[in-house]
Amino acid sequence: MKTYPFILIGIIFTVSNCFSQIPDSLRHILDTAYTYKAKKDIQTTITNYYDSHRKIEEGLLFLDSIQKNTKNQSLIAWQYLLKGNLWSSLNKVDSAKSQLKRGIKVAEKNNDFSNLAGLKMNLANHYKENNQTKKALELYNQALTNYRKLNDISGECRVHINLVGLYLGQSNFFKAENHIDQLLKANKIEQSPFYAASAAMFQAMIDTSVGNYELADKRYQEAFDRYGDLDNVYYQFVSTINRSINLGHIEKNKEALDAYKKGLELFKNSGFYSDWEWKLIQPGYIRVLLKNNKKKEALKVYNDFLAIESPVKKTYDYNIASIHAHMDKIKGKTNSAIKQFETLKKEKGMADLKIANYKALEKLYVANKNWEQAYNLQSLRIHLKDSVANETVKRKTAYTSQKIGLAQKEKENLELELQKEKQEILLVNQSKKNRLLIWIISTILIVLTIIFWLLIKSNRQQKLIIALQKEMHHRIKNNLGIIDAFLEVAKEEFDETHFESKLSEIQQKINGIYEVHNHLYQTENGLKIPARRYVNQLIDKLQDTFPDETVTIENEVSENLQLKAETSFCLGLIVNEFLTNAIKHAFPNQHKGAVWVQLTQNKNEGILELKDNGIGFSSDFNIDTTTSFGLRTIQLLSRQLNGNFQIMEHQGVRMQIKFPL
Repeated sequence: MKTYPFILIGIIFTVSNCFSQIPDSLRHILDTAYTYKAKKDIQTTITNYYDSHRKIEEGLLFLDSIQKNTKNQSLIAWQYLLKGNLWSSLNKVDSAKSQLKRGIKVAEKNNDFSNLAGLKMNLANHYKENNQTKKALELYNQALTNYRKLNDISGECRVHINLVGLYLGQSNFFKAENHIDQLLKANKIEQSPFYAASAAMFQAMIDTSVGNYELADKRYQEAFDRYGDLDNVYYQFVSTINRSINLGHIEKNKEALDAYKKGLELFKNSGFYSDWEWKLIQPGYIRVLLKNNKKKEALKVYNDFLAIESPVKKTYDYNIASIHAHMDKIKGKTNSAIKQFETLKKEKGMADLKIANYKALEKLYVANKNWEQAYNLQSLRIHLKDSVANETVKRKTAYTSQKIGLAQKEKENLELELQKEKQEILLVNQSKKNRLLIWIISTILIVLTIIFWLLIKSNRQQKLIIALQKEMHHRIKNNLGIIDAFLEVAKEEFDETHFESKLSEIQQKINGIYEVHNHLYQTENGLKIPARRYVNQLIDKLQDTFPDETVTIENEVSENLQLKAETSFCLGLIVNEFLTNAIKHAFPNQHKGAVWVQLTQNKNEGILELKDNGIGFSSDFNIDTTTSFGLRTIQLLSRQLNGNFQIMEHQGVRMQIKFPL
């Protein structure tokens, strides 16, 4: 199992506390349980047992033996993943990669996306550790795609954690923070306190790297508290050690020492304690002690460090060599210390360690009064310190610039989204307006269609009514003609002049009604008749009935005046009655005379004026007491017209009737 005691990035495969004390007898029980039921969780448990107890070869043999009898391809792919982990614990990177690649082939062949995602993520971790960033990124993204297809939010969060570690290793803090944001976004669904705590710790690492040490301290404390809520002592240890390193950057050496001691205590109680892992974190503790000038305590820790026999990882060679040099300096082994520091000066190492080494070597040269070498080391130390400070400023500037750029981009995106939403609102409103307009137009068209249909229907009905009226007028006209013919026959059968005269008068009245129906039949609508032509025909009929060349009749009816049917009947009878009486009584002894028929229109009122230049009425004439049948008939017909009848002074007779048109 690989452990990073200072800045832990990526996923660390943990082992349950109970397995640290499993005796061989219990291991045999687990082996027996596997024989009866080959489940993935049992295989994983047994493999973790071998791994935690550093019995890697036994674990590999166990997996080889069960893989021979396994037919389930998904389980075989998982076994390759477990083998890869075990080879990784032996630091056999090539063997680990080989097992993981085999597992990927099996998973791809069977479309086993769940195992495929885990295998690719583990293989990506190996490429990341070997600084093969391009291959690692490709595999991480493939794993991320697979987890998203499976809707595995937890798996997606694990990939984001690894990607944060990768970008932190490249000092690409902007992209690292981007994946922290994605981790937090995914965790809103997953609701995992562990991922929330990890996000806080990763953000603290970024803050340390860009020089935001005070903010980093708060975030390490936040991560510590969150891991504490989960009773995750191991990650409390990790966050505490990182907090100690952060405090050292701002020369809070006492607080840094307290934090490191607290971290060591947590590690002892974490269930992960082993001598060889304990040895790996001692150099950091020694340096913190030296910064607090606790040389004796540092020397004691160093002696304990030397007493532990365990494999030392190559990654920490410079770190441990530095500790050896400092301890020789404390022991007074000046020449040995100088020699070791001079060797370290030529090798690559972390900047803060090199600065501390330059300072220690500088002091040794000063003690030996080697001023030139001391001055050169001082120049190197100041130059390196300035370089580190400048690099920190550059990182912080670049990080801030990227954040500002991102904020600007987000602002632009928000403005675009706002503009898009406004456009959508406008389109929706326009669509609503269009729909409303269409609805209004459709409604108007429907109403107009209905009106048009009603008009057509009304027009048809009107035409039918007119046709019926014309037919009615035609039949009435024919019937009146028959009656007139009967009267003509009756006149020929009677010899009495008086009786014949009365029949002629009746004929004349019937002719008046006949002409009305005749004219109505000939008109287009059968409702109105031309007044002048109608009066002309009445006069012609009358002159045919009473041929008298001594009396002339003048037609002064207005041109274009139209009369309604009901008005025509009454006016025709009035004119006929007046003309008949005038011809018979106004001009005795064959006196010549004239009769005038005048009909005019004044707005909505008709004025009928009838007059003659005959002998007129007698001196004792009284309209109210007269017994004249003709005058009484005219008065009666005037009332039918709702008219105003009056007799006016004139040479002869002059009467006027005003009636509504």
